[in-house]
Amino acid sequence: MTSPIDKVVAERFRANGWKVLDKGWPDLLVYDYSARFMAIELKRGSDQLRPDQETMQTIFQSVFGIPFYVAREDLVEDLLKIQPMDEIIPVVCAPELSMESLEIENEILRNRIEELAIQVQRLSNMIEFKKALA
Repeated sequence: MTSPIDKVVAERFRANGWKVLDKGWPDLLVYDYSARFMAIELKRGSDQLRPDQETMQTIFQSVFGIPFYVAREDLVEDLLKIQPMDEIIPVVCAPELSMESLEIENEILRNRIEELAIQVQRLSNMIEFKKALA
């Protein structure tokens, strides 16, 4: 937080039972126009996620359904010289994913598939209903 008013507002929310995310944000929030989002935390050497960053990783994955990757800066720099960005993401980020992170991401994707299947069925029902009225 950067100003005194930020602290006042955050404390007011906390006093009313809200959680305030003011620490641990990833270095990058990236998206494309097909609505793919991901959070990327860049680390140097043997640096690890701080506890507040681990909390943020869990929130991004479990609450928002957004993948949260940890990437080593030296590996990113080398790969940027030789590969397009879409090929870099799995190479750089996958080694850092824990089994728990993979399981969470898998569950998120399964839930999205189930939600999409329900939406497809609803749309199909609406189409059939409209056809019957025509």
